[in-house]
Amino acid sequence: MDQSLKACLDFIEKYNWKDFSFEKVYRASGIPLSEFYRLFQNKSGVISSLIQYIDEKMLEELAGMDSQNSSREILFEIILTRLEIASPYKKIFQKLFEESLSAPLSSLFISQKGLGSVQWMLEQAGLNPYGWSGMLRVQGLTVLYLYTLKTWFSDASLDMEKTMASLDRGLLRVEKLAHALSL
Repeated sequence: MDQSLKACLDFIEKYNWKDFSFEKVYRASGIPLSEFYRLFQNKSGVISSLIQYIDEKMLEELAGMDSQNSSREILFEIILTRLEIASPYKKIFQKLFEESLSAPLSSLFISQKGLGSVQWMLEQAGLNPYGWSGMLRVQGLTVLYLYTLKTWFSDASLDMEKTMASLDRGLLRVEKLAHALSL
């Protein structure tokens, strides 16, 4: 991970998202503003970079995934792997969700990156995220992922037992809905 991104994330974790500015991170880290400008289009770019980092790690880790399993089993593994990779940044994501109502414009930019992540999860699972059916898959998986995140935020166990149970229940609901809609 790039040191500039790490410095930004350290600031967000220590303070919060609404008080974040590159100038404050510069004062705390000594990294020149020109370096932040080179890497991030704006404040939301920090979270976009974190999401992209997690996406890349997830795709790398699951590159040899067995496609013989059901879509439900594959999505379970993908989402669980994604949450394991995101675990060091759990506090940051929790703060973002808590503060999202006070920063609607930032939330809009971040949600666009999040939808892209969901498309990549579907790609990894061998499910087409494009067209009308794909749009419904993206929306369904997004709702499931947000539902799972809510549980993940409060799950303090090392084995993510509550999160896995919530994810499994959610995937069962999504699977039933997908069958009903012939997706």
